Amino acid sequence: MNGWDRFIAQWQKDLKLWLFFMAFFLLFRFAFVVCFRHQIDASGAYRDIAAALLNGLRFDSVVTTYLLAIPFLFSIISGFAGTMGLADKIRKIFGTVGVVLSTMVCVATFSYFKEFGDQFDHFIFGLIYDDLRATLTTIWKEYHVIPNAIGMAAIAFTAVNIMRRLIRKPFLP
Repeated sequence: MNGWDRFIAQWQKDLKLWLFFMAFFLLFRFAFVVCFRHQIDASGAYRDIAAALLNGLRFDSVVTTYLLAIPFLFSIISGFAGTMGLADKIRKIFGTVGVVLSTMVCVATFSYFKEFGDQFDHFIFGLIYDDLRATLTTIWKEYHVIPNAIGMAAIAFTAVNIMRRLIRKPFLP
């Protein structure tokens, strides 16, 4: 396999991972809208939902591109050297870390929005500047830490397995 073919094969896997993350975040936003639909104003709801989803996709595309910058760099390197195995390993690592962190943020967003009516705002700094022990005690007692952790683990485990199967092979040989 020549260098160009190695690069194209690795680039296709990067593209698949990028599309996976875009779908992951879109699914989160859709679930978020469905769960909190009672807070949406009925007039113009479809237009507002479409605008929120589109704006979210624009934000997610930037975050996903940053997440895949290093794996893409290794895809470029694999075009010049026979490092396809290393590129695959780096892609899996970044994909797994991205899924785990994204799952944690998404689940935390649901709880935060339920409590404060906003995704993240200045109240988040209360975690830093308030009494940390009191804050952690409140979180433990009020926010169902164990069920949320089990849910996050299940979502992350499922998403990582789907992601790994998806990026195993390029679109086209």
